[in-house]
Amino acid sequence: MSRFESVGLIINPRAGQGFAVSARVARAALEELQPTLLYTGPAELGASALDGMAFPRVTVLPAPDQPGRAQTQALAMQLAQLPLSILVVVGGDGTLADVAGVLIGQACDIPLLGIGIGSTNAGNLITCRAAEIEQLKCDRLCAEPLRALLAYADNELLGIGFNDCVLGYTVVGTLNNVVQDLDAAAKMAGSNQPGTPRSIGTNQTLVQRLSPDGSRTIASGRKIASVVIGFAEPAFFAKAITGGVCLAALVQAPAGCLTADVPLVQIGLDRQAVLALPPIVSSYATFDENQRIRVSGVRKGTAVCVDGNPMKILQPGDDIEFGVDVDAVRSLRLA
Repeated sequence: MSRFESVGLIINPRAGQGFAVSARVARAALEELQPTLLYTGPAELGASALDGMAFPRVTVLPAPDQPGRAQTQALAMQLAQLPLSILVVVGGDGTLADVAGVLIGQACDIPLLGIGIGSTNAGNLITCRAAEIEQLKCDRLCAEPLRALLAYADNELLGIGFNDCVLGYTVVGTLNNVVQDLDAAAKMAGSNQPGTPRSIGTNQTLVQRLSPDGSRTIASGRKIASVVIGFAEPAFFAKAITGGVCLAALVQAPAGCLTADVPLVQIGLDRQAVLALPPIVSSYATFDENQRIRVSGVRKGTAVCVDGNPMKILQPGDDIEFGVDVDAVRSLRLA
């Protein structure tokens, strides 16, 4: 009998190089898992990847006629109600974060098996990337709790991330099979268009760490071109070149906020362009589950991006806050 008797499957057919690649890696994963019960969505959300495969029982769940992320989240909502052993998600960081967000919202502890098929796949929810699918073996899988970044607007939860939260004008994505900088506002509206990274700072921009006993300024003013919220990974330990992140890794602080005077999330630079940049000035502050980071006064049109997904386009006067949950979801890792 399969160790993972009951398996759910979600595919994002728009991620990375498209459905053909996603279907291939999904099939490879299912061949290894050999579930007795398989639940998935219609057409390219899962069922179309199963052509020619035989499992004891396959249930295709309905999916609402909604665009993009809403459809994925609706399918995840249905799967979260089932007694699954694991939930396999084939997509990018944003897709995995969306599904994990649904599980968290439903107080569901189904472990996630994330297969990275997106443009970057840097997030902690990725169990393995498409190019590494042959390494996926049942006897190597183990579940572990993961931290999550929480983005708030008007004190309401806006999004949940497992890689980073970024304030900027662009996201990294795939257009015409080329990984490039995409306009965040256009992507949020459902269209992939080339974008130009630019500064978010104004004279009124203020980044603060909020604690129960008060607040502390991390950076302020027009020099803030980029704000990134992320984790201090163990790999940064003893890497003094990383500055404050190195110290955060030393004490296993759960998260940190980095500001810089150039946009940091951009992929359209070559080596010569990076070498020609003036010295980058940054500020870094750690924070824990009892604290938040507040950002206010950014330039109109700045996007709040969570794991590569634009969640909100900010207007003058908007504030955004970020927190961290140290035990948010269970993810399968390769031992």
